[in-house]
Amino acid sequence: GRKVAAQKVRASIARSLYGHNVAHAVARGVLPPPEEYRQATVLFLDVVDFARSCMELSCSQAAEWMTRIHRSIDERLRKHCVRKIETRGDCYIVMSGCNAMEGDTSSSQVTRMLLLAEDVARVLYEGERTKVRFGVATGPVTVSYIATHRFAPTMIACGDTVNTAARMEQSGRPGL
Repeated sequence: GRKVAAQKVRASIARSLYGHNVAHAVARGVLPPPEEYRQATVLFLDVVDFARSCMELSCSQAAEWMTRIHRSIDERLRKHCVRKIETRGDCYIVMSGCNAMEGDTSSSQVTRMLLLAEDVARVLYEGERTKVRFGVATGPVTVSYIATHRFAPTMIACGDTVNTAARMEQSGRPGL
């Protein structure tokens, strides 16, 4: 009864957070092993002037603004079959080419990532007058899981490809 229903909910949440590759382990409460990818594409997406904008808004206005931004980005991640690795405040770290969800194939990973960047930049500027900055790199990536006290482990991506995408985002200009 309730136990089976709770397991189904947990499995569904795990699939939406981690993709089908590791959802089963997470749903069982097992820390998944690291995932090694020889060729994946990583994108860092940062909201430009986030701190300044938050200082100009009340706390509830800032929360509402960021909720709209996160929802908009999450919609586009699903549309372009891109896996969210983590968010750090106003920064998204996403990856493609890891076959974590249906439609995420390595043959289209770079194209989908660039279409995602273009789509997010356009929609956020048109809807929120918010500019974003991107950094993209392709190469080997390791995804690891950190055990936490919450029901779900924290995902992190590591490697030179991740570092290159981060540096490109930090030194880039807003927009595309």
